[in-house]
Amino acid sequence: SAILLLAVSPTVIKYAQEARMHALFMLLAALSSLLLFRALRRPASWLRWLAYALAMAATIYVMYFGFLIMTAHGILVLSLVIKQRYTVAARQPRHMVVGFGSAIGFAGVLYLPWWPVLFDIRRKRAAVGAIEGGVGEPATFLLGVVTALGPSPAMAAWLFFGLYIGGLIVLLRRNWPVALFAASWLVLPAMLPILLGDPRALQFRYAFVLPVYLLVVSVAVWQLTVRLGTRQFPRAGQYGIWVLTTISLIGSLQTYEQPKPNWREAAAYLSANTAPADIILIGPLWDEGRFIGYYYRGQAPLLTPAAMVTNIEGRLAGLRQGNGRIWAVNRFAPAGMDAFDNHSFSGVVISEPRLAVFEAEPLTGAALNLADQAVDAAYSWAAEAEAQGVLNPDPRTAQAAALRAQGDTLLAAGQPEAAISTYHAAVESFPGWVSGFIALAEAYQAAGNLPAAAEAYRNAVKFNLDWYGPAADSAADLVDAGEWQAAIEEYQQLIDH
Repeated sequence: SAILLLAVSPTVIKYAQEARMHALFMLLAALSSLLLFRALRRPASWLRWLAYALAMAATIYVMYFGFLIMTAHGILVLSLVIKQRYTVAARQPRHMVVGFGSAIGFAGVLYLPWWPVLFDIRRKRAAVGAIEGGVGEPATFLLGVVTALGPSPAMAAWLFFGLYIGGLIVLLRRNWPVALFAASWLVLPAMLPILLGDPRALQFRYAFVLPVYLLVVSVAVWQLTVRLGTRQFPRAGQYGIWVLTTISLIGSLQTYEQPKPNWREAAAYLSANTAPADIILIGPLWDEGRFIGYYYRGQAPLLTPAAMVTNIEGRLAGLRQGNGRIWAVNRFAPAGMDAFDNHSFSGVVISEPRLAVFEAEPLTGAALNLADQAVDAAYSWAAEAEAQGVLNPDPRTAQAAALRAQGDTLLAAGQPEAAISTYHAAVESFPGWVSGFIALAEAYQAAGNLPAAAEAYRNAVKFNLDWYGPAADSAADLVDAGEWQAAIEEYQQLIDH
C-alpha cells in the first residue's frame, strides 16, 4: 500500500520529470534503508553490510541530506542494541555495532575525494551563519514541510500527517526502535535547516522523506482496520488506502497542469522576428539571459540594460546603421511602456518595440524604467511562481539581483550616487552577498568616496572565506590606518586573483 501511495504522490511525480538529484536521492535513501534492515536481520553477514555501505556512499554523494539518513540509521541501530541487549545474547548487538560501524567507515572512505569540498562548504556556511535570514519563522517553515510532502490541497496534506503521527504511535507500541527511526527520518531534516539558518534547505527538497513517511501512513490505515473490526468492515484497510490513493492521484493531476516557462517558443519568436542590428534586453529576476540564450538562434545580441547604456552613443550608431530596435525579455509584463507590445509565452514576456528609437536619453530612460519595474515585481513574481509549483525562488534573491541590475544601469548612466543607494538596498535585501558588496565598492570609487569603498571591499572579503589570509589582513590593516587607496588596490588584487 505504501508503494501505491508513493507511485501517485504529487511530489514524487513532480521530481520524476526533473533531471535533478531529488528523485535519485529518494531512491538511494530508500535503498540504503532497505539494505540496512536486511543487514540487521543477519548482522554477521559481511556481504549485506558491504551492500549497505555502497548504497550509503552513493546516497551521501548525491545529496548532503544523506548524512541525515545516516544519522537516522544510527539511531535505529543504537535503539535496537539497547532493546536487544537485555533480550538476546550479547553477541547479536555486538555484530550490529561492528557491522554498522564498519559499513559507515567504509562509506566514509569512499567519500574521501569529496570531504574537502564538504568541509569548505560547511566552513563558508558557518562564517555567513544565519545572516541571509535563515528559513524565516521556524513554525511557518515546519508547517511548510507538511504541505510540501503533500498531497495538495493543504487539508489533504494534514490528513496524511495526522495518519503519520498515528502510525508512529502504533509503531511505538509494537517496536519502539523502528518508531524512533521513522520519527527521526522526518524530524532531522525538518529541524536541521532551522538550527543552521540555511535558507537554501527549502521544504520542496524533502521528497526523499516520502518512502518512510508513506509507509508509516499505511501502518496507521491498517491499524484502523483492526480497530474497526474485520467482521463489520472486512475491507476497511483496502478502502482506506484507495481513498488516500484517490486523493493523491487528484493532487498529482495538478503537476501536469503547472505552467512551465515556455522559453522555447519565446526564443523562437525572437529568432524569427529580430534583425542582426536589434538589441534584446534581458531581465535580472531569475537568469532570463541564460534560459533564453539556450534556445535563441537569432543574431541580435542579448544585453543587460546596463550593458546597453554603457557606451550608449556607440550602440546608437549601430542601431541607426541597421535600423535596429530594442526588445526586452522578462518574467513579468512591463507596464507604462506604450512604445512596446507585450507577447506572453507562459511565464515569459517578450516586449516588442513598435518603432525604432535612436536618441540616448529615451533609451536610457527606458532601460532604467525596466530595471525599476523588475525591482518592484520581484516579490510578487516569486510568490506567483511558488504558487504555480514549478519554481521555488527566494524573493530576496530575485529582488537583490534586480537591485544589482538597477544599480549597474544607474552607474552606466553616470549616476553613481543613485547607484550607491541601490547597491545598499541590494546587500540589505540579501546580506552576505559578495558580488553586491563589490559593486557597492566600485560605485563608491566612482563617486570618489574611498573610505566607504574600502569598507565595502572589506565586507566582500569578510563573506568569502577563499580570500582569507595574509593579503586580506594586510588590506584590513591599511583600512584601519586610513590608507584608503592602498587598501583598495590590495583588495582589488586579492579579488582578481
